[in-house]
Amino acid sequence: PTVEFLNFNNTAGLQVVIVEDVGTNIGNSILDALLLAQPDSIGGITISGFPEGTVLTYEDANGNTAMVTAGPNGVTIPFEDVNLQVLFGRLRSLEIVDSAHNDEDYVIVVEVTSGADPNIKQMFEIRVDVLAVADDPSVTANPLVVDEGSGCSAIQVFVERSVDQDNSEVLSVELQVAKDSSGQLIGTISETKSVDGVTFEPLGEGRYSVVADHASAQGREALLDELLSGGGVCFSPRNGLSGRFPEGICVTAISTETAGTYQTCRSYAPLAIGAHSFLLRSRRPCTQQ
Repeated sequence: PTVEFLNFNNTAGLQVVIVEDVGTNIGNSILDALLLAQPDSIGGITISGFPEGTVLTYEDANGNTAMVTAGPNGVTIPFEDVNLQVLFGRLRSLEIVDSAHNDEDYVIVVEVTSGADPNIKQMFEIRVDVLAVADDPSVTANPLVVDEGSGCSAIQVFVERSVDQDNSEVLSVELQVAKDSSGQLIGTISETKSVDGVTFEPLGEGRYSVVADHASAQGREALLDELLSGGGVCFSPRNGLSGRFPEGICVTAISTETAGTYQTCRSYAPLAIGAHSFLLRSRRPCTQQ
């Protein structure tokens, strides 16, 4: 039987906000809901509704840290103790890490058992809002050697989307041309062929954006590769330029998270010479003596 032995009128609309792939304490929020009901006799609490793959850690009845992973049918975590303060202390310890790369909101169910009669139970729900966070993409670039007056030399960039496979992240690339010691840009980047679904846009100050539009993450990655590794973009050195520029063109792959109610995050691949930057060496043509 279900009998209202606590006042849960104030628990409607309760929610907990967690961050994708980051451990978050939810025990305090659940306890706050219980305290709103002014409990005087609680025999136990069970919590259920966690998605498959959710990792939960909490203090068990022996005072040890327990870790449980929710299976296909979820998981039910019991909190029972004759001492209400001990029970509440264990409940405060409850922390969850959402299933890997999950950005879907969900609802957990808290069932409270009366301390006076174990057959009397009452339930309330708490909405869990997941803030989506973008995962790191990867990018590599081949070194480039150009000769003065040789025109526009094709550059090759290879991008790989992040490990998140739910199609909620948009992959794009930014190219930044370096400046020399005089403060002038060492050259310009141009689009030499058009790829349907890809937008190449100069942003000014030597910065260029490349964005692909496709229904799937795999499709967006393939379109970017078609343009950036297939000779669709080239670099023209400034007239009279010569020298070695280890970070001549800085290439950044960007994964932008589009899911989540409260937040959209951008994740930049870290820059590293040889991995994310062109090694530019500009040479003057040989002259006969």
